[in-house]
Amino acid sequence: MTKEQEDIDAQKFEDSTMEKFMNPKLLELIKQELDKEHVGNDKEKMLVFLIAVSGFLQPRFRCSCALNGDTSEGKTNIMKAVQLHL
Repeated sequence: MTKEQEDIDAQKFEDSTMEKFMNPKLLELIKQELDKEHVGNDKEKMLVFLIAVSGFLQPRFRCSCALNGDTSEGKTNIMKAVQLHL
């Protein structure tokens, strides 16, 4: 593959990625992807995802959370589902 072809492919990938990020239904697409690993707890699941993504921001914008609840309520599963997508 030539350098020119690599540059073209990289630009196509970047354009495709940016198109996905500009999608007004981005959070719904993320939820659908997370649903493959963890069904239910939609509010908690999306909140944990957004907090986890905040780790890529500048330190002053980062968030943290603690999940608490009874045994077998899915706390660990939510965390694992989110971690798979980071």
